[in-house]
Amino acid sequence: MVISESLIAQLVRLQEWVDADGKNTSITLFDYACFVGTPEIFLSFAELFSPDLVLYADCRFLKHRFDVENFNAWKNKGLALVEIQKMLNHVHIRQVIQGEDMSDELSVYIATVLKSMWEKSIPNSSVEIFGDNYDEVSVTFFESHFSEK
Repeated sequence: MVISESLIAQLVRLQEWVDADGKNTSITLFDYACFVGTPEIFLSFAELFSPDLVLYADCRFLKHRFDVENFNAWKNKGLALVEIQKMLNHVHIRQVIQGEDMSDELSVYIATVLKSMWEKSIPNSSVEIFGDNYDEVSVTFFESHFSEK
């Protein structure tokens, strides 16, 4: 994964580690993950990048967020299955990275990383990014291989 220098410069905690090293050596994101990682953080991001899914109405949904009543409410409003999937499967970056001051550029890049991970871990689905700033950017996935019933 190649991250631009301008984005690396925005990673305040990483820069603090680099500055504290005092040897002018480069501490990579991989190094940083090894320094500060915990089982909870590791397993939480593993779940985010390769989420458990539930199959309902021939569609896959994020298991931790799926609710039949919510699905039915959107279906009763006349939404197509693809649109329901987009709605129920979307994740806002501001929900994932809470309480952080972050540029729009970094927010969109994080969404791009999540999109890439989902494209690998949720095969045969379309993954899209919506929005272009911290307050709005989100990632969702859906499938269009089924027939509407």
